[in-house]
Amino acid sequence: MSFLGVQAQASSREAVSFSTDDVVEVPLLVPAWQVEALEALAHAHGLTAGEMVRHLLSEFLTQSSQQ
Repeated sequence: MSFLGVQAQASSREAVSFSTDDVVEVPLLVPAWQVEALEALAHAHGLTAGEMVRHLLSEFLTQSSQQ
């Protein structure tokens, strides 16, 4: 589902589900100190940095769709 699709569902107050069927690689430039902090925090939670980013993004989109 595209971000626009999420926005359309959110605006109509329907429940939004995020499928993991399609995966897209997103190149992202992040300051080194943020990556180091992300890796440390993710490791402390038993996650990889990628897993932590996916969790954070999912939580953000879920919260945004409920507003």
